[in-house]
Amino acid sequence: MQLGLFAKTYSVLYLEEHEPKLERLWDRVHLEQGLLAGAIVAAVGLSIAGLAEFDASPNPRLGLLGLTLLALGIQTVFGSFFLSVLGLSEHAVVATSLVVARRRDRDAARRAS
Repeated sequence: MQLGLFAKTYSVLYLEEHEPKLERLWDRVHLEQGLLAGAIVAAVGLSIAGLAEFDASPNPRLGLLGLTLLALGIQTVFGSFFLSVLGLSEHAVVATSLVVARRRDRDAARRAS
């Protein structure tokens, strides 16, 4: 899923494709929210894995769940950083300004009608 998000982000920022859902997502979700979500998921996974280790239950499912959540949380943190860095280039700024101009024109057209 993240690979698809990375590819779509690249195509919108550098190849000037139009993706309204992704543009709305950029308006709502920023680096800090991605880092917070990833840290929360990683912390929950670490606590579940720790609980499973200290509980000494013979069933490894709880430990596997905790380690899976830990891995997903860390992956979310790194993915948030990657998406943030992807949008830092000067080429991306030009494409982003085009997206903002398109959005401004679209909003003006909606108000006029």
